[in-house]
Amino acid sequence: MPDPFASPKRAPSRVALHSTETLSDEHFLFERLVLQNETFDGSMSRILTREVLRSGKVVVILLYDPVADRLLLTQQFRIGAYLNQLSNPWLFECVAGMVDKGEASDAAARREVLEETGRDVRDLELIGEYLTSPGITDEFAALYLARVDMTTAGGVHGLAGEAEDIRTHILTREDAVAASADGSVRNAMTQIALLWFQLHGVEVKKKWLDGTV
Repeated sequence: MPDPFASPKRAPSRVALHSTETLSDEHFLFERLVLQNETFDGSMSRILTREVLRSGKVVVILLYDPVADRLLLTQQFRIGAYLNQLSNPWLFECVAGMVDKGEASDAAARREVLEETGRDVRDLELIGEYLTSPGITDEFAALYLARVDMTTAGGVHGLAGEAEDIRTHILTREDAVAASADGSVRNAMTQIALLWFQLHGVEVKKKWLDGTV
């Protein structure tokens, strides 16, 4: 199949980084970069100043119990939803969190699931890897579908030291699809995970229940 993004002309590849300045390094690292990038005509751009949130690698995990055929979403207060004056700033989301330095993404996924839901992950299926908002941050998300046992799932979870207050919601496949379609889910990474599950959930369920993982 031909590459739909292929171009007969050479693609830009050069970036000249002139300086990096730390603006804040508290909960997140915030930097100002001065740089130039190659343009599509082959020349270098004018000198640009860009401010960027350096949050780095994160994981996003949609939980699924193939035996019960149930999905789990979390709900917690989100400052971005509040600042946008959404009617409900307590968003429905996948489990998510930052990857610690030296930690593998799959290990971070298992840790975050345990912290936010109290569930142990049996299997992980990589959905994909995405830049969440590349114009303002280097955040790079690995999305997973995680196999868990939801027999005793539920309640409120999170790390007290991080002031986390996270409620868990167990949904049927039909309710999850409806939430994705009707605007109940306002988190982009969660929407990607749910849309992927609609396409591949039956296949993964069969694979997990057949024990071929």
